[in-house]
Amino acid sequence: MPTRLLSIKDAAKHFNFPRDKLYRLVEERACPYVELKSLSGTTSKKINTQSFADWLDQLARDQKVI
Repeated sequence: MPTRLLSIKDAAKHFNFPRDKLYRLVEERACPYVELKSLSGTTSKKINTQSFADWLDQLARDQKVI
């Protein structure tokens, strides 16, 4: 799987993950994400697909509940 940066909404679709829960995890800084600052000064939060997949795999190996 090639690594991509996806919006939270697109990442939720890509990983078949509840969108609202993913927004909450990002706000709580509980999952890996990247903040990108545009030239206009706005900041957007993106999910790195490889890092997020690795994070989910680790949670599954540890049998943790999100």
